[in-house]
Amino acid sequence: PAPPPAATAAAPSPAPEPQVSLPAAAVDGPPTMVWGIHCKRGHFNHPDARYCRMCGTHMVHQRRDPVLDRRPVLGFLVTDDGSTYKLDVDYVLGRDPESDPRVVAGEARALRLADPENAISPVHASVRLDNWDVLLTDSHSRFGTHIWVPGSANWVRLEPGQTVML
Repeated sequence: PAPPPAATAAAPSPAPEPQVSLPAAAVDGPPTMVWGIHCKRGHFNHPDARYCRMCGTHMVHQRRDPVLDRRPVLGFLVTDDGSTYKLDVDYVLGRDPESDPRVVAGEARALRLADPENAISPVHASVRLDNWDVLLTDSHSRFGTHIWVPGSANWVRLEPGQTVML
């Protein structure tokens, strides 16, 4: 092999790309298994689904034999800056969610929220997945957790510690 070329003045290296901050993953473990049904095309759905959540196939007149399968992503959290997070595990939201025992134990992901006005509590709320349900719980936050209820004229404040199904 030919010897390497003689060293020359090093070209300036490009500036490093900014790192995107992602929430820490919960401990990798076996996938969560839930009971559900498959549409004709094989998509896994809630056992009471009338239409497939993926392809829209009508499922009222097909066999509805429940099977145990891996729980799919149940939706997405979208923050004010447009960032999206898959609802595939539990989340703890707040200004310092890494301090929550569920995050420390690897049972939930921390989702740190930007808070220039200091209105978000360190551990503000949690999102928990229970089978096919998505549950939001206020973590006794200082200024409360608010949700928009369809048909309501105003945001509704949860009571401290209150859980609602989304």
